[in-house]
This record gives sequence, C-alpha cells and structure tokens, in this order.
Amino acid sequence: MGQNGHNINELMKEFHCAKNFKCLEFKFDEMCKAKDIGQEDFLECLDPNAEQCEYSLSFAHGYLCQCSIRLHIKKSLKK
Repeated sequence: MGQNGHNINELMKEFHCAKNFKCLEFKFDEMCKAKDIGQEDFLECLDPNAEQCEYSLSFAHGYLCQCSIRLHIKKSLKK
C-alpha cells in the first residue's frame, strides 16, 4: 500500500468513526463534497445533508467538516 494508504490506515486506528469509515468504501467521486478553505483543521462541507453528519460544524451560513479522514484525503490526495 502506498504512503497515502498507510496514513489513512494510521488515522483509522486513532480516529473513532460512528459511520465505520463508510466513506472509504466509495470511489472518491462518490465521497461527500468538501472544499479546502485554507484552514488546517477544517474543510467547507458542501454536502446537502451536512446537518446530519456528526463531523459537521455549523458556521455562519454553512457547515465545516471536522472529519480527520476527510481532511487527510482532501489535503493529501486533493480529492
């Protein structure tokens, strides 16, 4: 497994996921949409059901994503 896969596996060991890492079962194109806004610990969540996700944080007129796995995928793999 490549370096990025290794990093995701390490995060999975450290991070509790109530959704049992369902996002990793899908192709990247089917993953929830998120936008890198230049913050180290947050992404802008673009998912229409963001309010239902336990890793979203309501902020201003939208939601921020706090999921460590999603952050890693967006920041490291640019997906």
